[in-house]
Amino acid sequence: MQADTQNALTQAEARLNSGIAAAREGQLDVAAESLVLAESMFRNLQRPEQSGICWAELAEVQRQSGAPEQSTQSYERAIAFFQEAGTTAREARATLSLGHIQRGLGNLDRARHAYDRAIRLFQQAGDTHGEAPAVLALGHIERQRGHLEAAMVAYRRGLDLARAAADAYLIADGLRGLGETQRLLGDLISASRALEEAAEVAQSAHDAFGGIDTSNALGRVATDRGHLDEALGYFATALRRATSLEYELAEADALLGLGRVSLMAGELEQALAQFQRALDLYTAASNGMGQADSNAALGELHLRRSQLLQAVTVLERAQRAYRQIKERVGYAQATLRLAETQLRRSHLRKATDLFMETRKLSQESLQVGLEAQCILGLAEIERVRGNGAQAADLYDEAYAGFARVGNPAGQAMAILGQARLATFQARYDDARALLRSSADLFNTAGVPESPAWLDLVNGEILLDLRQMDVARQSFERAEQVAVQNGDLTAAANALLARAEVALRQGDLDAAVKLFDDAVNACKAVESRAGEGMANLGLGRVLLERGLWDEGMRPARDMLPRFRELEQQGSQAMAQLMIGVGHRGRQELDMASNAFAAASEIAQRIQNPFLEIQAAQGLARVALDAEQFDESLAQWQTTIRLIAAVTGRLANTTERGAYLAGEVDAFAEAIYTAIRAGQPEHANEIARGYAANTSKDGKQALIAGLREFEESLNQRAKDAETREETDAFKEQVRRIADARKAVR
Repeated sequence: MQADTQNALTQAEARLNSGIAAAREGQLDVAAESLVLAESMFRNLQRPEQSGICWAELAEVQRQSGAPEQSTQSYERAIAFFQEAGTTAREARATLSLGHIQRGLGNLDRARHAYDRAIRLFQQAGDTHGEAPAVLALGHIERQRGHLEAAMVAYRRGLDLARAAADAYLIADGLRGLGETQRLLGDLISASRALEEAAEVAQSAHDAFGGIDTSNALGRVATDRGHLDEALGYFATALRRATSLEYELAEADALLGLGRVSLMAGELEQALAQFQRALDLYTAASNGMGQADSNAALGELHLRRSQLLQAVTVLERAQRAYRQIKERVGYAQATLRLAETQLRRSHLRKATDLFMETRKLSQESLQVGLEAQCILGLAEIERVRGNGAQAADLYDEAYAGFARVGNPAGQAMAILGQARLATFQARYDDARALLRSSADLFNTAGVPESPAWLDLVNGEILLDLRQMDVARQSFERAEQVAVQNGDLTAAANALLARAEVALRQGDLDAAVKLFDDAVNACKAVESRAGEGMANLGLGRVLLERGLWDEGMRPARDMLPRFRELEQQGSQAMAQLMIGVGHRGRQELDMASNAFAAASEIAQRIQNPFLEIQAAQGLARVALDAEQFDESLAQWQTTIRLIAAVTGRLANTTERGAYLAGEVDAFAEAIYTAIRAGQPEHANEIARGYAANTSKDGKQALIAGLREFEESLNQRAKDAETREETDAFKEQVRRIADARKAVR
């Protein structure tokens, strides 16, 4: 009987060994059959330890065959047999492997439970060497869940255990995990040091696979630091070595990294090819994390190319994948990009919700840089909504966050936002100083071409200050840079700005063509707000041609859109157009209502440029109705607002040129003061204007006043009574006095 048992045991062991050998040779079906048979034989012999070994080996075969659920069940059976046999060390190793399977499936809670249990079992068995990978695996879980401080604790403990066991492979793994976590925390210098040490350890241990993983990690750190050439070298090295070893996951990691470098360098077609190839490799390997990362990268690429609907599609796909595998940092980053996409689509409420969600996640995972990007997005929303004070505070907060993590490109974007806000508020000297600071930081960050928005904002300043030719050059340069960098949204905005220059210079045919082109460009990049403004531009051309009904129609059509998009500045512009149209039709009450609505919005959003236009509109309506006192009050408001703008300009030549562009307002104000019976006030306005304007401005005011003299002379001739004739002639003399005051 004992001989039969020994014979059966020998046969079972032979089956087990043949199964193990077949698995090593890649004959997985043969291995599985042998292991199942061996396990049955050991179970009949009541050998629980050997049964457990069979189930553990079978689980590994099933994992290699792409059957993680079956592998899970086999490991659970193995663990049960090891418990029965009281072999704690084997139970610990099987439990650790079970945790790896669950982590791969995205079941992070089950994986963490397995790792915790494995750690306790290794400690019971006194197996420090076995405990080290379990603790490091726990660190990987915490990092994936966004618990970065807990991950740091686990990695440091795991490293201590690995060093005590003198296991170079585990030491390198721990250093990589530590470096990756420090990168996510924004501590890029410490991350570089940890990863460089990991590279040395992997090389000394001849750990080719670990060396490739470390090279990819170093590439990610270099990318975050903006050192693109350095990152390119790391990723290219990793790709070459991974390809030679057929290490496809690392090959995909390298391609993903190279794609990000290409994206940052503006090489968008190359980035697309690299991202797509990485996605294919991750998909073939059923690697959920890699697929999510690739889709997130593709979403960022589509966002950069202004393909917003495509960006939304792939970013939402990435979100779902990250959520499924409980990858919180990746989920937060994808949500941030989705928020930026919705902001570009002018869906401000959706964007706000997404930015707030991401900000909460970034705070929970101590992602200072990510939170700074959220704050920057929220600042942009408040700027678009016209909430200048809130926007300014948020830009400052974003700048501080970027400074903490050493991100000069982020700092540059925050200052650029401040410059756009200052331009909107007619603080032009402040805006230009901010633009210079932003450009310096972009250079520090190694941005290959200055972003087109620098030239766009500079052009807006020049346009407002009536420097039309140099403004047009700035917009043309912005469009060229935008096209080179693949920033089609900036290119569309530059086209819209060029149309505005043509309109203000009176080249109406050119303005029509440019506004038409801008409508199409804004449609192509899904900029509903930009498309609306281009349509307003076409309406303004019609108003310039005296086509009142046709000119008002785009403004009326666009108002509901601007309200939906929370574009208050655009709403004010539409109301101004409606006011001009009604005034042209002599519908003065309706014109007054429209100008008043524009004034209320302009004051609320603190936009002096729009406030000036609204006050002028109200002044002209009152003048048309011969309500001279009311008109003069509005002209005084206009002059006060213009003076506030010039008072913030340090350059006297620039002040004079700006005032020359506003000469009509001063001429009409002087005329209105005289009609209101306040000739001394008229002379005061004339002297004040002459003291600050240019020679051209003085001559333009004199010419404008002569026109009013001629108009009043004609009215004197047409008067029906002697009293009216004398009154008009007296007003002519008063205008002549004001004209002399200009000299």
